Amino acid sequence: EHTCIHPVVSVNKNKNDECKKLLRSKHDMCRYHCKVQRKMGCQAQLLQNGLSTAWDIEDLVQLGKKLKACPYFATRTLKDEATIIFCPYNYLIDPLIREQMEIEVEGQIVVFDEGHNLEDVSREAASLTVTVPQLYTVIEE
Repeated sequence: EHTCIHPVVSVNKNKNDECKKLLRSKHDMCRYHCKVQRKMGCQAQLLQNGLSTAWDIEDLVQLGKKLKACPYFATRTLKDEATIIFCPYNYLIDPLIREQMEIEVEGQIVVFDEGHNLEDVSREAASLTVTVPQLYTVIEE
């Protein structure tokens, strides 16, 4: 959501769906996604472009805009060579997000800042909200 720099996708209400559509398209491939491996695929490339060894997501977005390469997919590649990763609770707590983001916690040291929020985040990850129209749809099927 916060790392998209594509001029059309970034202003769209549902960035995730629009991004997926663009990536599946054979004719309108995302030109930003295509440049990740060549321009932002490893820490050495970030260093060559002036990004220090310690950077945050805003720095990566700024560099992505400069290089016209996708910061979101860069983070997905860069995490493989990282020694420390900071991320929101739900990336680790929610098994669906953890799987989608390919985050492995086994054998890792995990530190939670503001641990008093863990209970609420965990409850949210294990909860399901169903609307009345959704229930009617299920009943009809």
